[in-house]
Amino acid sequence: MAAKWGVRVFVLMVAAALVLIYGMTVLAAKPKASRAKPKAVAAKSKKPPPPPPVTYHCVLLGTLGGTDSYATDVNNSGLVVGHAYEGTGLRHAFRVIPEGDIDSGFVYWRDEDGDGINDLMEDLNTIPGVTWRIEGSEEILQGWVAQAARGVNESGQIVGEATNGTQTRPFRFDPATCELLLLWSADGGSDDYGEGTARDINDSGTAVGRYYESSTSTGYAFLKARGGPVARIGPDQAYAESISNSGHVVGFILGEQAAGWRYWPNGTWESLSIQHACGVNSLGTCAGLKQVTVQEKKKTIVTNYTVRVFEDPNAPEIIATGGSWFTWINEAGDVSFVSHLYTDEQGTLRVDDLIDPADWGRDWGRSGQYFGVNRINDRLPNSSFPQHMCGFTLFQGGRFISIASVLWIVK
Repeated sequence: MAAKWGVRVFVLMVAAALVLIYGMTVLAAKPKASRAKPKAVAAKSKKPPPPPPVTYHCVLLGTLGGTDSYATDVNNSGLVVGHAYEGTGLRHAFRVIPEGDIDSGFVYWRDEDGDGINDLMEDLNTIPGVTWRIEGSEEILQGWVAQAARGVNESGQIVGEATNGTQTRPFRFDPATCELLLLWSADGGSDDYGEGTARDINDSGTAVGRYYESSTSTGYAFLKARGGPVARIGPDQAYAESISNSGHVVGFILGEQAAGWRYWPNGTWESLSIQHACGVNSLGTCAGLKQVTVQEKKKTIVTNYTVRVFEDPNAPEIIATGGSWFTWINEAGDVSFVSHLYTDEQGTLRVDDLIDPADWGRDWGRSGQYFGVNRINDRLPNSSFPQHMCGFTLFQGGRFISIASVLWIVK
């Protein structure tokens, strides 16, 4: 103990000496005071900062009774999907169908019984009348749970992954029939593609994702039209992350040699000169992450860039320094990444600069907080911004970080 106090005293003495030396240096460099009266200097008025180009209303969506939730996608009707923890600590897929509309105002939170749980957040597993079966089979399944929702289309069809406790399979939820459908079987037969997850779905009901073939220890990207067979697409060890309404698919290869790839509606695919392709629109324009590595003074420096890739797979357009897997693109070419939004009209903007200041004081404060945007939807007519953004915020208190799903609505 005495040794520790000795170290602390030594550190304090060194710090005090440095402060003293700094003060003496400043005093020595200070010029002698002039006896001349100082000239009056007109006070310069500071210009107020320009107002944000648009204001978003920020809404916390709550949980299913547990600690955390995570919003993953939002369609043009404002329907939000994701996953949340319930009171027992289990993770379940959810959807939030807002009340109202863009003219009267969307309502995403209602708590009529006062239990602190959002009545508009629905657990997909407990929607009244919901049943499980394998797509193409009439047999009702038992014991399956939708764990996470990853994508939603304009019809409200939702995809993600489900488990029976020992196996994981991709699912599609069809609101028209109130069915949760496994995209393939889990019986080990010829039509069982193994473990998998569905990441996105377009308006035609075609889902994309990844499955893992246990016999070869290889992962593959898949595409499955509604009622159609499972089609393997892209390279080996690949994820399919996004599908557009025109049938373009993008994704990435895992591992040290990570690389993005793009699938064209004619059935061909190509490698992209970026590391991760995460979102794609109907023009085939995709958004993702490019890493540039340089050697500088025997050090390896890696810089991440958020990029768009147009027709030429080898000519990515850098739109911002910094980036991650959380990158998305809408039909107008707007790109969301990490906690930022890029538009051609405004360039790169920080999301927290666009939030209505009143929302900060109502539900949370800026201290120790981080925003992350997962996906955005399309613009309204005569607008230069996406209507909704969805994602998460991190509340940090002590050693624990709580994740809450959050939604931004353009005002």
